[in-house]
Amino acid sequence: MLTQEKVLKIKSKLDALSLTHPIAYEIYGLNKTLVSYHPVTLSQDKANWIRRKRNSALRFEMDTLDLFTKNEGNESKFALKYGLYLKDYTLTPGAVCIKNETGALIGVVTITGLSPQEDHDIAKQSLID
Repeated sequence: MLTQEKVLKIKSKLDALSLTHPIAYEIYGLNKTLVSYHPVTLSQDKANWIRRKRNSALRFEMDTLDLFTKNEGNESKFALKYGLYLKDYTLTPGAVCIKNETGALIGVVTITGLSPQEDHDIAKQSLID
């Protein structure tokens, strides 16, 4: 279960990282955005990147880095294969699934602002206890 305590731990880690990294982030769970941070120094399109990355992770219950690898980074082929619109989905790494002890998806941490690999790494780091 995604508890308030768990969300606040993730948020605390991301807040600390956002002091030294130009990132925007979202913690999503329970079918809603629980925490969203978008610094004034980042462009407005970062909110769209967060939404697209999150949508992909939720739809496929996979980290977007794994989706990128599975689909060989080919977004056009990915969209065609699954009947998706690229305005709503992306293979760009940066969304990491939050799973419970049985492996069920309970949320997603999404980062944008750095390189896709760095976004992924920061999201992963925020989930380490």
